[in-house]
Amino acid sequence: MEIFVLGCAGSGKSTFVKNFSEYLREKGYSVDCVNLDPASEPIYKASKDIRQFVKTEQVMEEYRLGINGALIKSVEIAANYADRLKCSGEFVLYDTPGQLELFIYSLAGKKIRRGTFFDLLYVYFSCGLNAHHRPRGLSFGRYAECSSLS
Repeated sequence: MEIFVLGCAGSGKSTFVKNFSEYLREKGYSVDCVNLDPASEPIYKASKDIRQFVKTEQVMEEYRLGINGALIKSVEIAANYADRLKCSGEFVLYDTPGQLELFIYSLAGKKIRRGTFFDLLYVYFSCGLNAHHRPRGLSFGRYAECSSLS
């Protein structure tokens, strides 16, 4: 199963990938982790890393772009290497940048996602600190919303 981990910056995506991959390995599954964030080194053992092909800090310098423009350009460049970022473990966890629109709405993000298999799960992390209303005194923390797409 392929799992794309999406969410805001700082919502816990990389921590989830690290901890969930360790859990799955303990249960005996073969797990691959793929870093799709060209601006960050992974905090887990990555089977594949987008930074092998493109690093946002280099794109910023080469194209004279700010961080957001450089992230967009980085994902456009990375799309040319999409086939090299695929893995075939029983579970493949794709850790995406905090700018989730890069993988949801951009053509380059769609190109990277296009090569996925049929069992695909999206996990979306949201930071509860952004919530404006706390119903009935519930303590908002981090939560994940999962949806399966075929």
